Amino acid sequence: MIKLRHWFSLCGLLISSASHSALLNAKPLTYFVIAHQAEPFQIVDDTGQHQGIISDIITSILRGSRTNLIHKTYPFKRMLFMMEKENQSHWISYGSPAWKHSDGVEIQNNRLSQHPLFYVSHQLITDKDTDLHFSKIEDLFGQTLITLKGFSYPGLDSYLIKGQIKHIQVGSHEHALKALKTGRGVAFVAMKNRALYTLKTLGLEIDEYAFIDFSSVISSYPIHLSYSEGLPEPLIKQIETKIVELSSSGKITDIIRRYQM
Repeated sequence: MIKLRHWFSLCGLLISSASHSALLNAKPLTYFVIAHQAEPFQIVDDTGQHQGIISDIITSILRGSRTNLIHKTYPFKRMLFMMEKENQSHWISYGSPAWKHSDGVEIQNNRLSQHPLFYVSHQLITDKDTDLHFSKIEDLFGQTLITLKGFSYPGLDSYLIKGQIKHIQVGSHEHALKALKTGRGVAFVAMKNRALYTLKTLGLEIDEYAFIDFSSVISSYPIHLSYSEGLPEPLIKQIETKIVELSSSGKITDIIRRYQM
């Protein structure tokens, strides 16, 4: 009787494992990618190949499954529209609780992973010869900053909206650095790891720029995976388990290092 009970328990575990595995294989999973603005989180090369910190993490999460991951790449605002349109389907991307209450980007941040992937910090990037002294937000009043179109800057946005700090918006990090060099703004507000990656890929000298800590205005915040409303909870639990495994094993740290200087 005991052996028979153990046999039934084993069968139950196998069936449960198989059903969970089947969830990863049940339907195609759309992965939304931002075009030309999200490097090194999401990178699409000239041949259409996808890589980047978020993309590599998702690839690692799905490794060993037969999930048909479908990449859909759009300009940022178009991507948000498509996320809303396909919200009852199965999609995945990335977001942050820091962006949750920013107008127009709610869909990207409504349903985030329980566990963060990593944290980001912001810097003011200036030309090395720029005479900018920053210690408090009032030092930027009346100045012009360079920001990215469509992006949220928690802690800074209210000053931009009120006009206390001016800003010009550009479409990419490359355009931001060009605007900085031509004097269109005193500083570019950027996540440090993304700015360093851009300098590296463009072959620019880091010594030509100064990096000023901006955490007194934009606090460090976490980046999470973002899920559609239609993504089933059992599948999300599997993904969450993988996030914990990748984080505790140091795999996510290794992925981030690939895209750092």
